[in-house]
Amino acid sequence: MPTAQINGKDLYYRWEGERGEPLVFLNGILMSVDSWKLQTDFFKSRYRCLLHDFRGQLRSARQVEGLTLAEHVEDLRVLLDTQQVDRCHLVGTSYGGEVGLLFASTYPERVASLCAITCVSYSDALLKTQVALWRALAGQEPG
Repeated sequence: MPTAQINGKDLYYRWEGERGEPLVFLNGILMSVDSWKLQTDFFKSRYRCLLHDFRGQLRSARQVEGLTLAEHVEDLRVLLDTQQVDRCHLVGTSYGGEVGLLFASTYPERVASLCAITCVSYSDALLKTQVALWRALAGQEPG
């Protein structure tokens, strides 16, 4: 199980495909890297697909306190650095789309394209509820 030490925490990641430009998939709150199987099976013949579980998700380090959108953006930046990815295509759904939006606005030179699916682009009551749910779930054992 490959993990990278990112900002003091172990983040699970994996690559699918061996050639082409990097295509990074960003999970929604209740997802894991396994949720992208149909997409990676389709794209891995043309792209190197990078998947990871955010802090607090299934195979990555558990953390309830301090889970913020900005921290997940920095985790992504460091993961890309450790994997020697200078520029990539981003695909994110739900919370992952929000991470992608903030990453693209913070590091535009690192984003070749962005596909943000069913996400919000500003902090509203829904996003605050999603973050609260993430924090609550991060403390639970998988079952």
